[in-house]
Parts: sequence; structure tokens; C-alpha cells
Amino acid sequence: MKPWISTGLLILMTILGGCEPARSDVTLPLTDPLEIKGNLRVAGSATVVPLIRRMYKRFILEGYRGVMNIRGVGTGRGFKLFCQDGQLDIVLASRPIKGHEMLACEDRGRTPVEFVIGVDMLTIVANIENDFFRGVNLADLKTVFTANRWSEVNEEWPDDPIERYVPEPGHGSFDFFVNAIFDGDADELLIAANTVKERDPESIAQSVGSGLNRIGVVGYAFYKKYEENLTTIAVDLVKPSRLAAERGDYPLTRALFVYSDSARIRDKEQVRAFLSFLLNYVSEEIEKVGYFKASQDILDNSKLVFLDAMGIEP
Repeated sequence: MKPWISTGLLILMTILGGCEPARSDVTLPLTDPLEIKGNLRVAGSATVVPLIRRMYKRFILEGYRGVMNIRGVGTGRGFKLFCQDGQLDIVLASRPIKGHEMLACEDRGRTPVEFVIGVDMLTIVANIENDFFRGVNLADLKTVFTANRWSEVNEEWPDDPIERYVPEPGHGSFDFFVNAIFDGDADELLIAANTVKERDPESIAQSVGSGLNRIGVVGYAFYKKYEENLTTIAVDLVKPSRLAAERGDYPLTRALFVYSDSARIRDKEQVRAFLSFLLNYVSEEIEKVGYFKASQDILDNSKLVFLDAMGIEP
């Protein structure tokens, strides 16, 4: 098997127009879901869970007779269950695997295999009744998420406390946000007043929607689910949207991933069958959940990774 290579950078390069993969329209072998009976254990990013649940439902409709146990425990916890505890068949992730997580897998003799399945835009949301906070520069988001009052961000804004709802540490969205806004140092965010750390993005969206001075950080699908109570905040003059996904100009664009183990892909037909099904059909379902299609080049790269894990020449 070829050395493991992260495709997280590849998708970002493609979004920005800086990558030209050599292959296109790669075909994976199809397995009839009616023939698959084994169960699957899946956990990780709560952001990715809605997409995987939708794909699982389609897998069932196509004939799958097993059970897929899906848990949204956060990307970091998912990798721990996968690498250290060896409990999972598939990890859901909203960020790439970290070096120490990779080493934990290697210590257990596991070889993580990474698949990019779509694109998300980490979305800054405010209560829909908020009529003054509509946009922010990326560089100023740090102030927005640490200042005590709105007037400390802009003297023309109300002298009311900013109430913040963010993912709790260990979640991929937390890691991505901290890396993008705080240069990887979470301390200021963790000690900021009026900041609630939530394990569930659904709770963040609901909380922000119920208070005028509340803001939060969620995957775009959770904004869409509660958009009657929320508004999105433009970052560097760009709001998250399908058009922004196509242009690649929203600063908080990120990849969505699933990971498995090369041995499990080869040895467990239900893992192999679901991953093949996912990569073949995810682009037909992803926008119905609220995320965005990865480019064909990116999906083809993930398919090539799958074939390589199987020891099959494309």
C-alpha cells in the first residue's frame, strides 16, 4: 500500500484553484447493499453526522440489512475511539487527523485512510433580530469573540454584553475556528466572559436563535436548519452560500472527512461497501443536508485512495 497522504490540503488548493489532479471520473466497484449484513460503528464530528445519517438511510433504502450506530461525539473523541480504543469502523471529521492521533493509530497497528466527502463553511451566526452586526473582517473576529460588550468592538454598537456560543474543545469546529482566528491558541476564547461551550451544534443554533445579543459558530447545515431565527455574518465581505462555495472566497471554508482503517476496508465487507456507496453517491445528497459538493477532482482523489487501500489498480 502507498504511504498515507492527507487530502485536506488538496481540497483547499482545489477550492482556491491551485490544484489540477491528473485523473477524473474514477469508477468504484459497486456492491449490492442487499448482500451486506454486517453492522457498522461510526462516530466523530457532530457536523458530519447529518450527512452520514442521510447516506445511511439511502443505504437502507437500497437494501442494506445491517445496523449503523452513528454518534456525534466530536472529531477529537472520534479519533480517540478509533485510534486508541479501536472501537470504530469509520470516523467522522471536520478537520484533518492530527499528528499525535496518527501516531496513536500507528501504535495500535492501524493505518488511517482519509476520504474527503464534501465542503462546509464554518458559519458565524447572530440572532435574526440583531440589526447592527452584519459583517466583520477575519482579523476582527478575535475581538468579537473575546470582548465583553458590543461597544468594545464598535463604539456605535449597543453597550450590551455579547453572549457567545461555541463548540467545546475536542470538536473539529472548535479546532478549526481556533486555528483560523486565534492562531491555534485557545486560551483567550476559553476564558472569555459570556462564552458557552456546547457539544452539539444544534444547541448552539437554537441558543443563538433565542437571544438578541447572542452569536455562535456552526456548520452551515445547522444555520440552514434554523434560518428562520438566525442570520449569517459576512466575513471579509463574503457571506457563506453556494455561490461562495463555487467561487472559493469565503475565508472559513473547510473540508468534511471520513476516515477508516486500511485493514478494515479490506477485511469487512460492510465497511468496504458503505464507503464505496458513500463516495459514489454523496454528491447527490449533500446539498439536501445543507453542505456543498466537493469538486469532481476531489471526489476522484478520494476514490483513488479507496482503490489503493483495497490494493486495486485504477
